[in-house]
Parts: sequence; structure tokens; C-alpha cells
Amino acid sequence: MCSCTAIRRHLLPALALALVACQAAQDGPAQAGASATGSVAPVPTPRAAVSAAAGADPGDPAVLAAAQQLAAGSKSCRARRAALVAQPALPGAPAFESSRHQMHGRVRGKPQLWLRAPGRAADLPPAQRADAERLDSAPRPLRAVKDLLFRRRRQPEALRGVLLREGYFWTDRVDLALAMVQMVGIPALFREPVLWLRRGTEVLELRRQPAEHDQPEGYAYAGGTWAGQRAELFLGDRVAVDRAGLERDVLGVDLLEVQLHDGFDRLQVERLTAGGIVARLRYGPDVWADAAIDVQGAQARVTCLVAEGELAERIARWRAERARWEAAFARLREAIWAQVREGVRFDAPANAADDRNNGDLRPAWERAYLKGWRSFQFRGRSHRLYDELGNALPPQVCVDFVLDTWHRASGTWYRPAQVLSGEKGRIEPHPARIVGRLDLDALDIENRRSARAFVEFARRHADMFDVRDLSDEERIPFKSRRRFFDFLAAHADDFRPGDVLIIHGHKGAGRPHYHSLIVVEADPVSGVPSLVAGNAARAREQTIEAVMQISPGRSIRHRIRPRGPWLPDAVLGRGGERPPEGG
Repeated sequence: MCSCTAIRRHLLPALALALVACQAAQDGPAQAGASATGSVAPVPTPRAAVSAAAGADPGDPAVLAAAQQLAAGSKSCRARRAALVAQPALPGAPAFESSRHQMHGRVRGKPQLWLRAPGRAADLPPAQRADAERLDSAPRPLRAVKDLLFRRRRQPEALRGVLLREGYFWTDRVDLALAMVQMVGIPALFREPVLWLRRGTEVLELRRQPAEHDQPEGYAYAGGTWAGQRAELFLGDRVAVDRAGLERDVLGVDLLEVQLHDGFDRLQVERLTAGGIVARLRYGPDVWADAAIDVQGAQARVTCLVAEGELAERIARWRAERARWEAAFARLREAIWAQVREGVRFDAPANAADDRNNGDLRPAWERAYLKGWRSFQFRGRSHRLYDELGNALPPQVCVDFVLDTWHRASGTWYRPAQVLSGEKGRIEPHPARIVGRLDLDALDIENRRSARAFVEFARRHADMFDVRDLSDEERIPFKSRRRFFDFLAAHADDFRPGDVLIIHGHKGAGRPHYHSLIVVEADPVSGVPSLVAGNAARAREQTIEAVMQISPGRSIRHRIRPRGPWLPDAVLGRGGERPPEGG
């Protein structure tokens, strides 16, 4: 856990300029330029990134030129929207949209817009049709999915007929979607040596892997960020035995990719047509513009906006300001991916009766690391200092994950060991803590691994953080799921990517327990966080549902949002250059 001591107020301006903030625990170096295949989408460069290094001065010639360009295209955009409105409407997926905030808050899957609901084959054999009808109407979906998988365990083609709709892993029932994502793996549906998976605009190659160690036979990502790791099946994924099968009659439009490319933060669909989408796009609170969006397969692009005068200037300024944050956040995502790939373990002693001694491993790890050891003993058990690729593996408590992410994105981290060629698993340590642009250790911080203390530190330093303390009425326990997610949808602007969420509740014997998370993605339509990252047992990305269902009496107690330029400056530098190698 992380705590930060008080800092004299007169030091804070220098603190921000020096990019020294509050430190807690750290974790692995982000891999520069990591590509993004596997289970997480890539982070492309925003279109407005030309202004990323400079920020968004209202008088910036680039901002004014962008505003003039928007205004010049408004007349033709009105005509384009009128032409789309005149086209026949596509049905969309009304049942899915009616529970969209629940679906994307609870079920792992990339936020997409559905041109129509995927359907099962019209010629489905009677036995499979009966299975599908039972599944769709099951009052207890988890039991129904388990039963289906057991009865058809040697019939992958039959399972595909029931569980895939036009190749999509899809349903419009939230409870059934949860059961499907939890229970259904790709090996239950396919036996082929190579498969292709579409996740939004990503197309991923999967290769069948034999059983090894404690892993059963399955499929792994063939390359990119998650190369070699086991492939998962998320809601909205499309799977085919050949790549061409992914391109026929594409029904899901990738909303995160178009959002990042254009710079809007919220989308309202007005009409879906075969020629494109009529929509309203938001560029910050209360700044809405009429838009036309072109669609090619899963990829969408904002064709034009109706924006003139002050509206055009506000949109151009928003895009420029957002571009710098998105460029920094892309680096933060690299740091998160690195921790997930490395499988950074939670800092909990083995066989501990409770969590009172959580956090004891990391100090022992650091002492052993700096001495140049390859492993160390703690309470009678051996622990690794590095993974097989030589990456340093300091254990984390939950706040460590948050602050390690900031560190690694800025270039501050532990130097990896050298992997000796021709000797599998053999490494040569060269221990050193490399300091990048952000050094959280430079502050006098006591009990820096306490989430509660980190909240108090952030509250005292309002120039660096915006802290939202949820009221007693707003602290809805997760067991009241409908109310919980309705609240997130109603207050979506309070929970956006980059925010830190502090979860609070009670564990055994009534002891208070904190957990911290970083919001990674939010659904562009509802605004509800669709993906969070943190360390509980190991570093991972999950839905809020997956994190909180373990102790459903917990609720969100605080939201901490980095404000001002200090975090983007720490990650990007003042000129946007990459951080020093070592992070």
C-alpha cells in the first residue's frame, strides 16, 4: 500500500517542474514501441497529435487553423448528414443498447457499435436449435453454459453453432454474456491448428499449443504484445478458420479506435445506415457537434462535423489538449502491458493466514536485487528476482501497481538482467535503479505503500490531483449491481481513463480493506469504465465486475485524477521525446 508524507506548500511549484511526485512501489519497464496483438487493442496516435508537444494555447495558430477548417466544412457536412438520413435505417441491436452500460461495465469485450444483432444460422440442426433456445431463455445462465459444454464436449462444431452467431461470440443478455465469457474457451469450439480472431479493428492470428506444465492444450497469440500467451475469448470477438471469414458481413464497429483517432469523448448515435452513421459527438462537457461517420468493415472515421465560430474553436482546442494526454496515456498503457505480460505477483507471503503481512516481500526483494542475487529466500521459500527474459520482478501491493505504472512510463525502473545466449533461463544481473523523468523516491514519503495515505497525500496537493470523495449515498456496494452501474453511467464524467479508483470495504473479522485500480478504457457511448488494471494476485486487466465480485460488499470510496501538466510532462518530456531507456 502507499502513503505519502506532507510536503511544504512552497515546494510544490518546484515539485511539479522537477516532476517529482509521490512514490510507492514500482514494477517493470515498459517496452518501448510494443506492438499490440493479443488481447489488448493497440493505441494508435491521435489525429490531433501534431499539437501534442505544445499543448493548446487558445491563440495557437494550429488550433485556429483547425477551427477554420472545421467551419469551412460545415455546409458540406450538413448535406452529408441529410443524405445519410434519407437512406434506409439499419436495425442496430436495441436489446444490447438498452443494457449497454451494464454490458460493458461487467463483461470483458471491446466496446463496439452493432449495425444489427448477429444471428445464428437459419439451417441450424434441430438439436442445436433446441440447445440455443434453452440457453437463450435459461433462468440460470451459468448452469446452462456448464451443462452445454459438458454435453457437447466432444462436438466443437455443434458448440460453435450454439455459441457463435455469424462467427461472433455474442448475446444481448448481460447475465448470459457473463457466463459465456467466464466459462467458454476457444479450445471448446475449435480443433484447427490455426485460427483468426477479430477484436474490433484488430485481426489476430492464433496457433494451437500443446499442453504444458499446468496449462491444458489451447491457443496462443502468434505475435505482437501478447505473443505466446494464451488467447481468450471476449464478448464481441469474431473467430474463423481463415482470415477471409472475418471480413464477410462485418457487423461490429470499433468505437475506441475511432474515438482515439478523432478526439471526441462521447458519442450519441442518431441513425445507422449502410452508407454511414449520423451521430452527435462530444468534445468535453456540454460541447456537442453534429457529425457524419463513414464505416468500412469494423473501422469508422469521422467524415465531418457541423461546427462554426466558437464551437469550432472549442473543439479544436479540446482535440489539441486531449492529444497530449492521449500520447502520454499510450505510454502508460505500455507500462501496464509490461506488468501484465510479466505476470508481476502480488506482495503476499505464501501460506499467510490473512493479509496483515502483505507488503513484506518487496523490501526483501529490493535488498536481494541490489546485491546482485538471482533469487532470495523469504520465510523458508525461494523467490525469483527476474523472469526468463531478465525483467526485474518486484512484488506489488495494489498501490504499487499504480505508482509503478507512472514510474515505468517515465523511464524510471530497475535495470533488467542480461540473458546469456544459449543457456535457457541463465541470466547475469547488473543491478541498478535507473532514474527517468519521474522519481517518486526523491520525496520524503513514509508508509508510502498505503492506499489510504496516498489519498491523503493527493488531497493535500490539489495542484497535482483532483480527489473526488464519494458520499455515503454514492458509495453503493457492488452487490447492488444494477444501482452500482446505473450510478457509474449517471456520473460517467467522474470516472474516465487515467483515473485511479480507490475501492474500500471490509474483509474477515470486519477489518477495513483498500484496493486501487487504474481506469484503462471507457465505453464511448455510456461512458462507463469497460477495463481497469491493477494487481490482485497478479498484475492484470479486468472489468470492474471481475475485480469487485470477489468481495461484493465493497464500494468505490475515492477517485483520484492526475491534473495539470506534471504527469504528461513526466511521461513525454516537455518536447514529447521518449523517456530514457530503462523504462
